[in-house]
This record gives sequence, C-alpha cells and structure tokens, in this order.
Amino acid sequence: MILAKDKAPQKDYDKKTRYPKHRITLYLMLFYEAFWRIIGANLLFILFCIPIVTIPAAIGGLTRVMSRFARDEQAYVIDDFMKGFKQEWKKNTAFAAIQLAFIALAYVAIGVYSKLIDNSTFSAILVALVLAVAIMFFAISNYVYVMIASVDLSLKQIIRNALALYLIKPFGTLITMIVQAVIIFVAIGYFPVGLFLPIVFGFSIMSFTASFNSWPQIEKYVITPHNKTKEGDL
Repeated sequence: MILAKDKAPQKDYDKKTRYPKHRITLYLMLFYEAFWRIIGANLLFILFCIPIVTIPAAIGGLTRVMSRFARDEQAYVIDDFMKGFKQEWKKNTAFAAIQLAFIALAYVAIGVYSKLIDNSTFSAILVALVLAVAIMFFAISNYVYVMIASVDLSLKQIIRNALALYLIKPFGTLITMIVQAVIIFVAIGYFPVGLFLPIVFGFSIMSFTASFNSWPQIEKYVITPHNKTKEGDL
C-alpha cells in the first residue's frame, strides 16, 4: 500500500461526539445537512460537462466537493469545485481515458468470446470472466476518483491503492455500485421522466455515496499509517 497525507484540513472538534452509532444514519445525517449544496454541486457539474471533453475534470470537481461533505468537512461548492476541476484535471482525464479504453476492450472481448464458440461452457466462462473483471474495475474507480481528490499520489500509485482497498473491503464498494446502478436504471428505464433524478442530484448522490463508503478505508490504510510512520511505502 502506498501511503499519503490528507490534502484537506481536519476540523478541530471531535466529530465522534456528534456521530450516530450506525453508518446509514450518519450517511443520511450528512446528506441532509448538505442537501441544498449537493443539488447546487450537481447543477454545477452538469454545466461544466457541456463541452464533453471537460467531463473528467468536472468529475474531479464534483468529487472534491462530495468527499468533503462525506467527511463532514467544511466545503464551499463553487470554490472547492473549481479547485478540483483545475488542480487534478490531468489525473482525472488520464483515468477517464483508461476507463473508456477498458470499456471498448471489454465490449469487443465479450462480443468475440460470445460468438467464438456458440453455446459452449468455455465461451460462457470467458464472458463471465470479462464481466467480473469489468465489475472490479468500475468498483475500484470509486476509490480512484476519491483518492485523486484527497491525497498526493501519482495516478499509478492511486490505482494500485484502489485495487488493494477493494480487495480488503469490497462490501462498501458493492453498496456504492448498487446505488449508482439504481440511479442509472431509473434515469434510463423511466426516460424522459427519469432524467429528473440525475439532473437534480443524481450525479452528486453517486459521488457522495462513493466518497462516504471509500473514505474510511482510505483514511485507515493510506492516510493514518502515513501520519504515524511518515514513510512512503507500507
């Protein structure tokens, strides 16, 4: 695991004193407290996605804001969004390019394997393997974007950490992906009425959920050990 320090300053009070016992309650509490700002960040994200090529940088801006909300840190929507948009656009764009390349390869692989040996067990195994790898890749993507916004590491180190964190605790990532899948299903399955959800706060919910479920592992395995050892590798 590659260790790193936290980019964001911490609040000077003990957050545990106001935190509920169950994380689902904490999730709802933090979401409620930032509700209107979450909607504002979602609309800002959509605005900055209009040029298309700026989508990865816009993801970085939204993730910076949502990660601070999810960590119960002070966040200024426009200021933090613009910082995330400008400061880490190279890493976010590079990883988005990797995602697109992976999607293309997975699509081609599934098409080839499904036709290579029709109705065979071997073909089904190959398709299932590609799908499993694809699911894992998109699962670690949630860690990648949050770490780009939160720690000073190279993209290669971040991807390595993301894979390790996913293998350590995949359950939280599974919950994140379920939430994201539900939002996408509603938007597509109930089109055009379903588009209301992502336009108002759907993208922010997906980012907030990813940040909320990813941060405990990032803090525990990446940031806290760094603060204790002041070393670069574990």
